[in-house]
Formats: sequence, C-alpha cells, structure tokens
Amino acid sequence: MKSIIIFELKRISRDRKAIVFCLLTWLLLAVSFYINHVKVSQTQEQVTAAMALKKQQWLHQAPKHPHMAAHFGQFVFKPVHPLSQLDPGVNDYAGVYAYLEPHRQNDFVFMAAQEQNASVRFGALTPALILQVLVSLLIIFMSFGAVAFDRENGTLKLLTAQGTKMHQLILGKALAYFALVATAILPLLPIVFLLRSDFQSGVQDTLIRTLLMFTAYLLYYFLLCAVVVWISALVKNAKSSLLVSLGCWVFFVIVIPKTVANISADAYPLISNEAFLAAISEDIKKGIDGHNPDEKRKEELIAATLKKYNVDSLAQLPVNMEGVIMQAGEEYSSQVYDVHFEQVQQTLRNQNKWSSYTAIINPYNAIRNIAMGLALTDVNSHIYFQKSAEAYRREYVKFLNDDMAYNSKPGTFFTYKLGVETYAKVPVFKYSYPTVSDTLRNISIEFFALLAGVLFILFITRFTTHKIPVS
Repeated sequence: MKSIIIFELKRISRDRKAIVFCLLTWLLLAVSFYINHVKVSQTQEQVTAAMALKKQQWLHQAPKHPHMAAHFGQFVFKPVHPLSQLDPGVNDYAGVYAYLEPHRQNDFVFMAAQEQNASVRFGALTPALILQVLVSLLIIFMSFGAVAFDRENGTLKLLTAQGTKMHQLILGKALAYFALVATAILPLLPIVFLLRSDFQSGVQDTLIRTLLMFTAYLLYYFLLCAVVVWISALVKNAKSSLLVSLGCWVFFVIVIPKTVANISADAYPLISNEAFLAAISEDIKKGIDGHNPDEKRKEELIAATLKKYNVDSLAQLPVNMEGVIMQAGEEYSSQVYDVHFEQVQQTLRNQNKWSSYTAIINPYNAIRNIAMGLALTDVNSHIYFQKSAEAYRREYVKFLNDDMAYNSKPGTFFTYKLGVETYAKVPVFKYSYPTVSDTLRNISIEFFALLAGVLFILFITRFTTHKIPVS
C-alpha cells in the first residue's frame, strides 16, 4: 500500500496538467479568501460603528413619553462570525439589521444581494465555492485515469500478477490523491485564525467549529477520491472514466441541488408578504381564534385589574391603566407574531429538510449544509438570531411600558417624560451564538451521510473489485 501511494504521488508530480490545476485552485482559493476576509472585516467595522452611533442616538434623544421613546426604536445588528470568511451562506440574502419598535416584529433589511447585479445568481467567488465545487473538479481531472491508464498500458496486469489486490490498488491510489488534496487544504486552518475578524463567540467555540468543518471536508474529499478511482477501475478506458465522473459531478453538484430546491419550494410554498401582514393584522384585531376581539380583551383586562387591586374605578388604581393596557396589547400581538412567524420559519425548515435528506445520496449537499451550519451562516442560525432579537424587543418595550404603568399618572401622555438616566437603564441587547451541540443537531444527518458514504465506498471497494477485469 505504501509503495502504491508513493508511486502515485510521483506520477502526479510529473503530470503538468495536475500541477497547473493545483496552482490555479490555490490561486483562486487565496483570492476568494482574501476578498471574503476584507468583506467580513469591513462589515464588522460597519456594524461596530453603527452600534456605537445608535447607542449614542438612543442615550441623547430628547426627553419624551415612554411609549414615544419605545417608538424611537432600537436597532440590532447581526454579528459576523469569523468562519463566515470561509462560507458566507445565506448572509447576503438574509439582511444585516432590524429596527425594533412596539406593536410589530420587523424583518431584517439591507441585504447585500440587493446591491449586486444579476451575476450574483451564479454564485459569488467564495472559499466555499472553491472547496466544494472546484476542488471536486480538480480531483476528477487528476484521478480519472488512476487505474484506467494502468489498464491501457498493461501495467495493471503486471501489478495483479505480482500479487497486488485490486482493492489495495484502488485504496492506495485514492489515498495518494487524498493526501495531495489534504496537504493543499489544511494550511487554511491556521489562516482562519491569523485573518480573523473577531472571536465574539469565544476562541474555543471557533476552534471546535473550524476543526469540525475541516474534518467534514476531509471526509468529503476522501469520498470523492475513492469514488473517482473506483470508477476509473470499473470502466474500460480513461476517456470513459472522465465522462462518467464528469457526468456524476454535473448530476450531484448542479442537477440534484437545483431540482431539490424547486421541489421543496413547490411542496412548502412561502406565504406572500402582503398576505402575511394581513393575517397578522386580522388576528390582532379579532383574536387568534377569531372570537376574541381587541375591545373585548380590553374590557376583560380592566375588570381583572380592578379586581386585582380591589377597587371600583380606574381613578382608584395605584397604576396607570394606560400602561397596563399598552403592555397587555404588546403581549397579545407578540403571541400573534409568534404564531405567524413560526409558520414561516417552519416552512423554511421543511424546505431545508429536503436538502438534508438528499445528503444521504449526495455528498455535495452534505458538505454544503455542514459548512454553512458550522459557519453560522445557514437558515437555522438566522432564525436563531431573529428569535434572540425579538426576545430583546419584548424586553425593552416591556421596560418602557412598565415605567409608564407604575411611574406616570393617567392623562399625562404629553406631560410625563423620560430623561437620560432612564434611557441608560434600558436593557442592552446581548447575543450569544448557538452552541456547537445545537449546530451539530441541525447537521447530524449530513455528518452521518458523509461517514456512511466513506464506509460504503470502502465496503464496495473491498468486496466487489475482485470482479473487475485487469485488461
């Protein structure tokens, strides 16, 4: 096995085409990584500057009523994870920040894809594109003739006559190509840390995510190398091996992902934005069940509050009923938003499940989902941040509504005002990234698919290659 690996590496080193392909891939990888590093660094600087500016604007706003201060609003910005330099995922399409205000849950806005031309449809030049798509092509062009060339020039017959087992030959050659690819890719590991934007998620968390990502890539590359070399042994000549391998590449990298995306979108269609907002407005007005209108809820709240404080009129209440009604309305509208946003988010999850399930037969889908998940640039990570931002919106709105209820008097909407000292006490948004275990739960099918794929190709290489002809 060792002799086979060494011999194959020597043959690769003498192949000028392989060297040119490697150099071009490394060049593209370096350029794409530098471009995305600059982009991530600039985005982080802009987010940091915007956060500082919005904080100063909040603290130095003019004195005003608590509810008007709440409508002055807060802004939350999606943090940039260092690993997004490797795989930006859906970041360009999911928005950068959200404006938080009472009564409504706003979408994230300022999507980078809106500022780009139609070429964005073909995919940006990112390390993920190089690692997942172009490197797989490089593996095909380097190894399509690994066994087929030996059959054509008669070397294969000599090797088997000397006692070399076919499965040893295939595995040895696959390991040689895998060693070459791994040697080229592994230097990225320290580069991610040398050219990082920040470690808000913690050094340990980022290191674990990086190691898991590269482990997944190594499984992916070994699987590709083994499959291409196996195909090279299975077919009669190198030309057929190249055609079959490229056909598989087109099918698994282009046809299946596009087909699955279209089928899942048809199976789980998203509601239009107009219908979405109309349904929310209707449920807030008439109740989630359609039989609990807002006026009825208001009357029931007043009666319950009078009973709670054991008084007969609103004037006798020790709290400002306007603030109590405001907060109750906020809580009810939040329930409505929870119902409708959960429906949309579940639709997105259902669409993504198709991609996860097809990862069992398509390693490209597996590595793509794993890379985005570990880089925290997938749909699940965006939903997680959206929920964190919404939880903060409710917290800060409740703080101001409670100030109105317990510190102001009825009828003082235009006279009771907050000052800087109260603005400074409003809770600050603190975001914690999803844990590694949470991420692994979302991509467990994909990791299992890669491991199963490696075991499967080892199995068929060991127990089926004895039937492969040597000439």
